[in-house]
Amino acid sequence: MKPEERKQAGNLYAHSHRLMGVYGLKHKQSGKWFIASAMNVEGKRNGLYFTLNMGGHINKRLSEDWKRDGEDAFEFHLLEELKPEEEYVANDEDRKKYVSRLKKLEEQWLNKLQPYEENGYHNRPADK
Repeated sequence: MKPEERKQAGNLYAHSHRLMGVYGLKHKQSGKWFIASAMNVEGKRNGLYFTLNMGGHINKRLSEDWKRDGEDAFEFHLLEELKPEEEYVANDEDRKKYVSRLKKLEEQWLNKLQPYEENGYHNRPADK
């Protein structure tokens, strides 16, 4: 492959979509959920497992259960995939569009599963 072809292929890959969506980490025994969304679900999953295994996740209740019960006590779920409208992200506006949609989907899943207090790892949102 010629250098300019390699550069173009690299650029297309860098701007191509990864699996986007809302994911959940479920504690099998308690049924507690940790819900989040990502532009790159597999990358976020890897980062989540890494920080939990290192004991550095920001969610202390999740970290405590992970440390006590181990990785095998949890299941990772893709709750909803967000399909891209175009083949690749050409600019920041395209990216912002998906981030906004992902946040809305995440809110819907939080409302559906109610992963608060004893049911999950999230703090109940303040009344608006």
